[in-house]
Amino acid sequence: MQDSKKLHIELFQEEYDFMFDSILDAKERAKGINPMNSRYQEEVNKKRKLFGVPALSVAGNPVDDSTMKICIDEIDARSKNQKTRYSNLIEQTLLKK
Repeated sequence: MQDSKKLHIELFQEEYDFMFDSILDAKERAKGINPMNSRYQEEVNKKRKLFGVPALSVAGNPVDDSTMKICIDEIDARSKNQKTRYSNLIEQTLLKK
């Protein structure tokens, strides 16, 4: 994978869930309600905790850009044939897909 945006989409697809919201889902998010089911939210929070990034907001949106920073750093390291502290976790996460 050569592009940090592509890596970000693969690793943290939950940050793009809003793009697939129905009209009702979008209205719920606007009210601060996460329309995703609780099991999915738990899985996402568990993964995000492993990466050391904040959980999504109550509406299901990212609260900062820490996940993108991880991806940018990873792609930069790979371009130099190096690893980051997240490289192994990234590979494990991608293999689960």
